[in-house]
Amino acid sequence: MAGNAEILRRAHEAFSAGDFSASSELVAPQTQVVDHGRGQTMTTREEFRKSLEAFGRMSSDIKLVDGRYLESGEWVTAQFRAVGTQDAPMENFARRA
Repeated sequence: MAGNAEILRRAHEAFSAGDFSASSELVAPQTQVVDHGRGQTMTTREEFRKSLEAFGRMSSDIKLVDGRYLESGEWVTAQFRAVGTQDAPMENFARRA
């Protein structure tokens, strides 16, 4: 059985392939994904998939690279870079003072 860090790595690979549905299906039905840049916390697969799709609309060639994953129990922290061409504005991006 794959650990949570491995599952998240596979979700990142699916995202980079543009398969947002497959990426979101790899997370638990009730999950917690925090997007600090946009000031959002997603708690369901559906919310997570919609968030991924927003990134795809912003950058048609977006990829996640240089992933590092730290797993502790049920929690995984990921550090990675998103690279690609920004084709459109980012939806719901949090503005910081």
